[in-house]
Amino acid sequence: MNTKLYCTATKLFSAAALALMLSATAPAFAADTGSGSDWEYIADIYFWGANMNIDTTGGQEVHLPFYQILNDLDFALMTEFGARNDKWSVMADVIYLNLSQKNNLRDATLPDGTAVTINDKLDMKSWIVTPTVGYALHNGDDARIEVIGGLRYFWLDLGIQIDVNDNTVFNKSDSATFWDGIVGTRGNINLSQTWYLPMYFDVGWGTNGSSTWQAYTGVGYHFSSFDAVLTYRYLDYNFDHSVASDLVVKGPQRGAVFKL
Repeated sequence: MNTKLYCTATKLFSAAALALMLSATAPAFAADTGSGSDWEYIADIYFWGANMNIDTTGGQEVHLPFYQILNDLDFALMTEFGARNDKWSVMADVIYLNLSQKNNLRDATLPDGTAVTINDKLDMKSWIVTPTVGYALHNGDDARIEVIGGLRYFWLDLGIQIDVNDNTVFNKSDSATFWDGIVGTRGNINLSQTWYLPMYFDVGWGTNGSSTWQAYTGVGYHFSSFDAVLTYRYLDYNFDHSVASDLVVKGPQRGAVFKL
């Protein structure tokens, strides 16, 4: 029973990592507001079809495909907004995720041969908030390359209940908070007036012995009212004190960047 519980909690924690994929978004482009201000305002929407690999502190490896994560999703809020003034940029990414697995009935046999019915009830809520400040080392018609610095806040609340033959044998909820300071670079290389290559990289260290890095690249296209962006993103998180020791989220990402 303890082994089954540990694996179940691990799978839900890996689903929670779906939120981590949203800790940085595709580069945003914006048009001048026309008010005479030098500030350009940015808002985007994006979707990441990610798979996850997780190494547990017990030495187990778990693979969670995207369709399974999507099946457990109750609600998600994913948004990035910010502003840019010449070489300076200020961005904030705010994510809320709610996942649950309920009435997960299955039959099992105990070591003494007793047949039982096990019902798992799993709930997870998570916030990811990532504010960054960037400064363009190069800002021309051919490319914009920024150095960035900021924070990545990850809060996770996890509840697990296990019933055996309608009797509750385990019921526990807990939460964890991770703060990581991050540094990195982001930018675009313009191939033409409409096509460009977005790119991003960051690395960070934080509380509770956590560390993280992520990178992506892909292709973007300017439409008259928004940009369409397709990238491939790779995110890695390491934990010293958690259910998991290493977490990898990777997969294609599609985004729409709106010009305000």
